[in-house]
Amino acid sequence: MKIVHFILIFSSLFILISCSSSKMAQSMSSHKVNLNKALSFNDDPSRQMDMLAESYVQVIKEALNYGKVKNSVKHIKTFSKQNKPEIDAIMKNLNNWTSDFDPAEKLLMIGKLASKPYAKELITLVPKLEQKLNRKISTFTFLSKFVDIFKLKLF
Repeated sequence: MKIVHFILIFSSLFILISCSSSKMAQSMSSHKVNLNKALSFNDDPSRQMDMLAESYVQVIKEALNYGKVKNSVKHIKTFSKQNKPEIDAIMKNLNNWTSDFDPAEKLLMIGKLASKPYAKELITLVPKLEQKLNRKISTFTFLSKFVDIFKLKLF
């Protein structure tokens, strides 16, 4: 009888693990599609930025849904690793777009970003993620690159 219980518990655990892995694979595939779609808007960097930020919001929400910190970190690292070429290409486009901005233009752009729906979500989600993971979000390259675009160089 103990063997039957052990087999049931072991198989239940296996099913839970495989469901979690399947869920992560599905979400990673969806993010890849969205980021590739963002790249197709090569002539509209602001749209690329919006789509990238929306992906970040979704990734953070997904990471927060995991019970274990280890799985949350794995989710973020998997996203960063699998989508590195797309993120780097979008970041390059955004850097090229903002490189000629003077400080006033950057401030205006930051003001416009603050009114976007994802801005409020990022403001509320990032501290939750930092608290859950017990580390600063800037330690994850996927978001720190995004923040670097908006650093003002006044002099």
